Amino acid sequence: GITIPWFAVLFIVASGVHSLSVIPQGTTNAIIWFDNILLTIAMVALGLRTHVGAIRQAGIKPLLLAGCLFLFLTIAGFAINVGIAQLF
Repeated sequence: GITIPWFAVLFIVASGVHSLSVIPQGTTNAIIWFDNILLTIAMVALGLRTHVGAIRQAGIKPLLLAGCLFLFLTIAGFAINVGIAQLF
């Protein structure tokens, strides 16, 4: 059978509800604040599971690739935002 990614479906539903502006701004701000807290906790948990030995064993190439991807995504994201802002 087909596996449905429910998180993606719920994300689309949440985006639609937010676009309709039926949730008060104060509630939206509280949800965003709580989301930031949960994201921070998740990132810290990932960091705590990372061992320095595993990074050393992987070598420098994955770190260089990660750095290049970070720069590319940052610059490309900025360029897209500036480009879209110029259109509107």
